[in-house]
Amino acid sequence: MGTNHVPRVAPPDLWVMLLSTVRYSMGRMTYMSNLAGELVIGYAKYLTKMQLEQIVNEIEGELLRCARTNVTLGMDMDDRAWRKNVAIIKDIIEKGEGKSCRKK
Repeated sequence: MGTNHVPRVAPPDLWVMLLSTVRYSMGRMTYMSNLAGELVIGYAKYLTKMQLEQIVNEIEGELLRCARTNVTLGMDMDDRAWRKNVAIIKDIIEKGEGKSCRKK
């Protein structure tokens, strides 16, 4: 195996990996909000509309929970990153760029 080998991940496994990454990353006070967002956005074309919507719903739910208790989702920069990620993912859904979001 060469150094340029990229392992293939089956779509059902990719979905679980991305959702787990988002769930793990929420509330962390690290760069994970950016990494999780980049991963979801980068692999959005392999996810269904329902999967993308679930990610948005989970992030928005945590943002709402934090707002109700007057805290941020992680540090300020993390909270801003989550809000930006949600906006980008919603745009992907709107444009039909996910796997089953594509307009026929």
